[in-house]
Amino acid sequence: MSDSPVAIVTGGAQGIGAAICIELLKKGYRVCVADIQELKAEEFARDQQKMYGEGNVTAIRCDVSKESDYSTFLPCPEMPAYVASKHGIVALTRSFGIPFHYDKDEIVFAALCPFIVDTELLKTENKTLDPAMDLSQRIVRMSPEYTAKGVLKILEDKINGSSLAVLPDGYHYIEFQDIRKYLMHQK
Repeated sequence: MSDSPVAIVTGGAQGIGAAICIELLKKGYRVCVADIQELKAEEFARDQQKMYGEGNVTAIRCDVSKESDYSTFLPCPEMPAYVASKHGIVALTRSFGIPFHYDKDEIVFAALCPFIVDTELLKTENKTLDPAMDLSQRIVRMSPEYTAKGVLKILEDKINGSSLAVLPDGYHYIEFQDIRKYLMHQK
């Protein structure tokens, strides 16, 4: 059995998730590509296996809207379900980031919270929104690769329960991290 750390990347088959998978593989992680698009995930995993080895990349189907598959911080009236899901991820990360869970499982939980990223999803999903909300027309967009480097920061800092905002001007932890860091060092 390998001593390499393992990462499960939800939405890992394309865009930001795929870029995160590649950055992790470059750093020696074994990666599980978890995506609702199972065939895309399997294809992406096969492509990465050619470079990083078959035992270092695997794919599974995962729909993060269903708790059984895995058991933006500003309000946006045009996309309430999307915003609610992002708030839910931050709360879930903070909940699993308490010392009780780490002491039991030794898993560090952290959330990556990117600003507008230039992906295919951005281009296709915005067609149904109010034209004033079309994020694909914004001038400031980040690359998936820049966004993926935020994961490396999370892994280096190891602040359990943290949420890292990835913004065009850099990487910034969202307020709660100081409390979490304090709690993790109070053993």
